[in-house]
Formats: sequence, structure tokens, C-alpha cells
Amino acid sequence: MATIRKRGETWRVEVRRKGVTESRSFTKKMDAQAWALALEAEIDGGAYRASRAGTKTVGDAFSRYGKEVSCKKRSHLAELRRLAYLSNCDLAKVRLVDLATPDVAAWRDMRLKEVATSTVNRDLNLISHVFTICVKEWHWLRTNPCSDLQRPKDPPPRERRVSASELELIRHVFDYETDTVPRTQQQHVCLMFLIAIETAMRLSEIHSVGKGSFNAASNVVQLPLTKNGTRRRIGVSARAAELIDLFLRSSVRSTPHNLSKCFENGIKRSGIIDLTFHDSRHEAITRLARKVGVLDLARITGHKDIRELMTYYDATPDEIAARLD
Repeated sequence: MATIRKRGETWRVEVRRKGVTESRSFTKKMDAQAWALALEAEIDGGAYRASRAGTKTVGDAFSRYGKEVSCKKRSHLAELRRLAYLSNCDLAKVRLVDLATPDVAAWRDMRLKEVATSTVNRDLNLISHVFTICVKEWHWLRTNPCSDLQRPKDPPPRERRVSASELELIRHVFDYETDTVPRTQQQHVCLMFLIAIETAMRLSEIHSVGKGSFNAASNVVQLPLTKNGTRRRIGVSARAAELIDLFLRSSVRSTPHNLSKCFENGIKRSGIIDLTFHDSRHEAITRLARKVGVLDLARITGHKDIRELMTYYDATPDEIAARLD
């Protein structure tokens, strides 16, 4: 029979059966009882599998995941930075044998005081996958404590458009003269923003464009690897082709992360409120929707589900009315 005791705001349950000793904490007594019954059934049925975690901590799991899993991903550098941050929080100090849903919930509540809901959910996606690997491949955990965790609700999709006056201000603040080859990092990222508005490409996708992947004769760009892990060929406008040619002639070299930070810092200097580089994608899709059908638009943007385009497409009632005449 399991022993269940209340400790502060949580219920601590301990199971001792046939030489097996396991304990876990839960926020609800009924969850503690259900876990104990399921564990006892596993032990009695011979399906119990002991954890191999020993004294390893959540931080150890983050470290191993970074070395064995993150390194195989296209976005490994960004993910390693996130894992480095997570490795310095209190959650990383918890031993895996003691880890329970309330530990992750405490981290979630603390993190929500610092950053937006969407950022917390992205971090939780990463944490949850680390724990899934701990369960399925390393046998460091028996269950994923994120499975029963309540996720914060994401805010509604952004509807940020970029005005002509804002584009002019951005060119001024970033010291970029139209139709010139960039000489500095801020000029380089400014040109990338202009390309993004013409093409709906992400910053990382523009960064990956090389001379061998752009056919100036046909105005076609071959993106070697996109966010969803596939290659994509897209046709671009004559104006976009001119901007891409300037981009390819630039000798400025930087990383997507540094370019993103450069853009963020420049926007702060400009005084423009609530604008990110990714907002260019929303603006571009809304503009492109005036020129091409939804199927062609999906091929340009790389969306496999056409319904996802509604997240970005944001024509105003005035714009729609003008097209009806």
C-alpha cells in the first residue's frame, strides 16, 4: 500500500513493493493516488523498469541532450543557447529521481514573470522533448513530468504591419542608402529586411542564399534548408531580384543570431514600437496575397497547411474593398 503525505502545497507519495522503492510529488492527492496504483500494477505485472539516472540531475539531462540531440538539428546553435540558459535555473539542480510535475510548474510560473507566454511555451517544448528522450532512450526517467503540466495559453497571432514611413525611418537609422551594396552589419541586415518584405523569406533563409542558389536569369531562389527541414524553390519579383543581387555582392559576414540582435538594437534606437524582423513575413504575405493565388502563395512561403497562412494574411477592409471595384 502506498504512503501519501501532504508536504506544504504538494502531496508526496511513496511506494514500497517487492523490493522497489519509488516516490513522487503531486499538486493533487488524486494524481498521487493514481500514480501509486499504476506503479504498483507495473511492479506486480513485471512491467516495471527502474530508472538508470542514479544521482543525475535535470542539468545533466540538458547537457547530454545538447551533445547528442541538439547537435543534429539545423538550429543547434540557438538551441544550445537556450539549454545553457536553462542549465542555470533552479530546475536544473533537481535530481531526476526526485523530479515531478510541480518542479516544472514552479519553473513555468517563475519564467512567466520574465518573458512572454510564447517564449515559455517554446522553452517547455524543448524541456519536454529532453524528458521524452530521458524516458524512451536513456531510461533516466520513467515518465515525462511535462505530460500533466498545464501550458500557458499562447496570445493571439501578431497582426503587425510595416508602414512606408517606418521603412523610411529604418533605412535612415540603419544608415542604408537604397540600391547600394551594404558595407556594415546594420546596412546588411537592413537590406535583408527589405528582401524579407519582398519575398516572405525568414532571416535565416535569406542568410543561407548564396550565389549558387540564385538564378538571376529566371529570378528563382533555391533555399537549401528551411525551418521545416525541406528545400524550397521560389520565384521572386524583379525588385526582389535586384535586392538579392545587392545582398550577394556584400562582403559583410555575420551569423543569423548577431544579425537578429543588430536589427533589434537598431529598432530600439529608431523609437519604432513593437516591431520584430519576423513581422516582415506578415507584411510580405499580405502584400503577395494581392498578386498570387493561395496555392502559389503557400509554395512561396513553404506552408504545408493553407490554413496557417491566415496567421499572417492581414489585408485591411479598405484594401479588400479596393480590389472589389
